Amino acid sequence: MKHLAQVSSVSALLGVNKKSFSRLALWALIFVFLITSIAPGIAFAQSQVSSPLERGETQEGGVSTNTPAVHAPADQEQGKANPPSDPGQGKPADPTLPPDDGGQVETLSAGAGEAYTYDRDPVKASLNINTDATTGAFTYSFPLTIPPGRNGMQPSLALNYHSQDLRNDNLVGYGWSLSIPSIERIVRKGVDKLYDVTDEYFTSSLSGELEKISAGNYGPKVENGDFLKYQFSSNIWTVTNKKGTVYAFGPAASSRQDDSSGAKIFKWMIQKIQDTNGNYVRYEYFKDAGQIYPSKIYYTGNGASDGIFEIEFLRQTRNDDATMYATGFPVTTSYRINEIQAKVSGIWKRKYVFGYSTGDNGVRSLLISITESGQDEQLVTTTLPATTFSYSQSTRSWTLEEGLALPTYFIDTNRVNTGAWLEEVNGDAFVDVVQSSARGSTDKKVFLNTSTGWTLASGFDIPEYFLSSDGGDYGVRLADVNGDGFADLLKGDDFYDIAKVYLNNKNNTGWTQNTSYSLPDYFVPGDTGARIGDVNADGLVDILRAYIQINVIDINRTYLNDGDGTGWSQQAANYTPLPEYFSNGQGLGSLLMDVNGDGLVDFVHGSSDGINQFRRVHINQGAGWAQDAAYSFPESIGPGDNGVRLVDINGDGLVDVIRGHVYSPGPCQDGGCNKVYINKGDGTGWVEDPAYLPLPEVFVDGGDPGTRLADANGDGLVDFLRGYDHLGANIRRVKLHDGVVPDLLTNITSHTSATTAVTYQSSALYKNGSTLLNPQLPFTVQTAKQIVTNDGRGTVATTQYSYEGGSYYYNTPYDRKFAGFGKVIETDNAGNVTKTFYHQGNTTDTANGEFNDVISKRGKPYRVERYDNSNPLKLYSLTGYLCNKSVHLKLTFSDSSRFISIPVQCSDRGN
Repeated sequence: MKHLAQVSSVSALLGVNKKSFSRLALWALIFVFLITSIAPGIAFAQSQVSSPLERGETQEGGVSTNTPAVHAPADQEQGKANPPSDPGQGKPADPTLPPDDGGQVETLSAGAGEAYTYDRDPVKASLNINTDATTGAFTYSFPLTIPPGRNGMQPSLALNYHSQDLRNDNLVGYGWSLSIPSIERIVRKGVDKLYDVTDEYFTSSLSGELEKISAGNYGPKVENGDFLKYQFSSNIWTVTNKKGTVYAFGPAASSRQDDSSGAKIFKWMIQKIQDTNGNYVRYEYFKDAGQIYPSKIYYTGNGASDGIFEIEFLRQTRNDDATMYATGFPVTTSYRINEIQAKVSGIWKRKYVFGYSTGDNGVRSLLISITESGQDEQLVTTTLPATTFSYSQSTRSWTLEEGLALPTYFIDTNRVNTGAWLEEVNGDAFVDVVQSSARGSTDKKVFLNTSTGWTLASGFDIPEYFLSSDGGDYGVRLADVNGDGFADLLKGDDFYDIAKVYLNNKNNTGWTQNTSYSLPDYFVPGDTGARIGDVNADGLVDILRAYIQINVIDINRTYLNDGDGTGWSQQAANYTPLPEYFSNGQGLGSLLMDVNGDGLVDFVHGSSDGINQFRRVHINQGAGWAQDAAYSFPESIGPGDNGVRLVDINGDGLVDVIRGHVYSPGPCQDGGCNKVYINKGDGTGWVEDPAYLPLPEVFVDGGDPGTRLADANGDGLVDFLRGYDHLGANIRRVKLHDGVVPDLLTNITSHTSATTAVTYQSSALYKNGSTLLNPQLPFTVQTAKQIVTNDGRGTVATTQYSYEGGSYYYNTPYDRKFAGFGKVIETDNAGNVTKTFYHQGNTTDTANGEFNDVISKRGKPYRVERYDNSNPLKLYSLTGYLCNKSVHLKLTFSDSSRFISIPVQCSDRGN
């Protein structure tokens, strides 16, 4: 367990011995004197004397941002994968909210006769917004005002928005969550191992990932000062804070998210919080179809009485209710919260009504309004204007990018595949072109994407040919084998008995064979029915082989990645048999895709015998597949190539279906077979959207016209790339997807008419001139680039953000995560600039004062620089996190530098 002491925090000062107190007090007075004139500029050094947990409040410490696992494409045309999963980071720390600006708004009051009255806390005229600086996410919190409890024992309720919360089963709309504490399992080594008692991982919304200390005893993996003690016994979590307040998670089955038998418990919800005086808060839940919903909260209870205060959560049915299996059992989120009532003695005194609309796919739940009402002693209701929300929308078109030409052809003048594949090989999130054909040594090339085009890279060694001189498959596949974010190279050729794995050198020199890996099967000769995909959601690629020749050969195998650098193991029980065959020498119309957005790869099948259509969907249930008749796959994939591609065409995180097939004479001439079907995310499949037509390119026109799909410019959207030189056609063009990623919160209007407008940008697109600022981040995340606020009274403020040094921390295949950005630059509309440097657990930036960078410090700032609009450096600070050391805090002004040395003594528990 890592314990961190922040030298600029009050709590760290309180930990010193008494002999040092007088000297520290003197230093503190000097420090206050030095900073009085610039106090607003050093907010980075503030911290609370006591945390909300120490005061008995129950605000959870994080907003879930579970990220879908990366899925290696079955071929080179599946588009950009999602960011790699973060095994071990279920709920990152909640972003710090901005200080109250004292905005004045009308208040609502309500009471229960003469016994009780309360007023609403003033709501900020400028909304409660922020960015999660380490990830670039936009965050917003809508606090729910409730009557205060006895001795501070009350729930701290809020609706929290996080733009990188990509779950599709949120109870209050996409990107939103309720601040109710919970403890849940981490899908680190796969859903199939989720309930293996010898290899369990947990995360708490209060503390982040937990670490086992001894049998039944856990603690936060990174201790940040709350010092919560976790005990796990008889499937019940008991948490105790420093004041002796006890939190009980899941003591009754009604507060656990589990399967129908109760044997698999995925999540433990808070059920009771009790202080040392016997005051308590009690939670009740409603369970349905594997999902768990808050139902009621009682507080001001003591002894056997629940007290007079109650919070009730009302539900309504929803349409985006696809069944998911990421928990290892079926979970159908059939409801969403549509109202929360704060009651006194059974009568509501304040309530919040939620309005919903639909996302880009016409089904996804988006929260669009919160309306607050209050009721007084005479039951007279006062209702405030609604706080409203709007979201980004996709654009159903592509535009030819004149200045962005492909460096080579996919199909040559003889209509032969050139062995040019689209793959991201150097870890900067821009798709590159890797070409390797047995026509000669000059056909081994790597063209690196510079964001404005592709440049031939020298020094790349491609160890194998992809194709023969006539376009035949040599059994080479590109996939990230070890989860480090770089594409590796596999070769499996049964005819020559070649089974090799080459790992990416990660230094722009190519690939080197790793003999520790053993490739378990072959991709050629012919189509052996071997495919690559992440079967169990551990973020590592697995191998599936399903091949049949009636009365001759029947091969049906699943190999799971061992995650230990040795290769794959064939499964005897889980994930076998495979529900469909991929090949009998040619494709049979079966593909792998994540149909329902739960991170587990499913099977889809679409074929025709010329008379009958065969359409099937098999959903991954965590240990195997089962056909789901509720789904209807819209097209025939095979036999052969019918021009069907599976890709997230609208950027909403769900895989769609495209068919681009032109062939005459017949029904496919003049684009008659071109279709786009959008994934509805409702458990039934896809709906045709003619607004996407005409397609900018097609995939089959009697042969391969050289059309591929990928994110060419790093904006997070799928583009069309075509490289075709048949009979001297000389086509090398890129058509970029117009618009933005949909379903992101872009506008907020408060009930006081204060507004917030957010503009997002992909992490890959930040540059200094032509230099990429995040060249070591192998995936894209959507970041808040600009926030414009208007307080409703004429004051408009614009803040620009730039993110640099994005990093992907990689230690082992099961110890990897997005390490955030190393530097964030914030510029206000007056031209004042703040540069904040963050720990990432990679290398120590001693030149800028970073001390001993380790992953436990991830996301914590170590240096802040402030400039005014004339650009001279006005102030910088260094913040250290360590124990049993003397830490130097340096404040630098435009005319001088001053140092403060603060000895901080820490015990072995970090306090």
